[in-house]
Amino acid sequence: MTFCSRVKMSKNPIADFLRTQKPIIEEAFDANGVRVYRLAALNKFIEKNDLFRNNIPYSLSMSITKKSLINFLLNESFLSKINLNMQRRETLFVWRSASEYELMPVLRPSGYFSHLSAMHFNELLGFIPHEIFFNSEQPARPIPLSIEQGRIDNAFRGKQRLSQAKTDWNGKVLWFINGKQTGNFGVVEKDIPPELSVRVTNIERTLIDAVVRPAYSGGVKTLLRAFELAKPKLSIGRLAETLRAINFIYPYQQAIGFYLERTGYDQNAIDIFMNFSDMRFDFYLDYGMENPCYSDKWRLYYPSNLDF
Repeated sequence: MTFCSRVKMSKNPIADFLRTQKPIIEEAFDANGVRVYRLAALNKFIEKNDLFRNNIPYSLSMSITKKSLINFLLNESFLSKINLNMQRRETLFVWRSASEYELMPVLRPSGYFSHLSAMHFNELLGFIPHEIFFNSEQPARPIPLSIEQGRIDNAFRGKQRLSQAKTDWNGKVLWFINGKQTGNFGVVEKDIPPELSVRVTNIERTLIDAVVRPAYSGGVKTLLRAFELAKPKLSIGRLAETLRAINFIYPYQQAIGFYLERTGYDQNAIDIFMNFSDMRFDFYLDYGMENPCYSDKWRLYYPSNLDF
């Protein structure tokens, strides 16, 4: 009598093979030091490093692809996939773990942290914000040669327009905004403990951005506190230089001067913005104010609750 033995075939030989290569693959990802990838960058890394090609059995050589490796790592290793739903879906892949401050630069490589986030990085808040702001500058646009009071009034009568590119992630609100083209003026590299380096606006640029877009910066009272906290390290000369370089059409120097005066800066600092240019227009400290007060000195409308 003849007996036949049957060899049990694996239902998933690709996964079985990748499990044998898993330590090598994980070591390569760890050595790379990158924790956040877009799909194209992830595919490029896999292809460049040829992580397992030399060991592939001939029978699997046509079956194992970058996609199959990614799916294996998603299911059985330290790779995770994040879908951020904004104006369009944005997909990222994270190796082991990453903070929100690592996600946003991958999506907008030429951008930088601004507004409330820059206030946090420059120690102008005193609290950790749950909203994160990342700015990618618009292409340069022609600057109007003149402006009229009616145009200013109309612009500030309603609420500040807000970006639609925002999403919730891990208990935070991530905002992607497109600000005025400045050539990244006042943007610096800043080390954030324990091991992160970010592009962020410096103190002077941060305060100007906050004055221009208070809704992205915690509001008027948060800005008052920021000007107070900035006193020991703020360069008034650099603040004025930055404002001139960005060249706004609106007279934001009136708002900045008001903040400086309200937070007790010396008279020389205040005079720089008082004499910055002719005060030809009434201006506004915030958008959509109801029953505001008016400063004759600065020709500026401001929230009435600042007088209490």
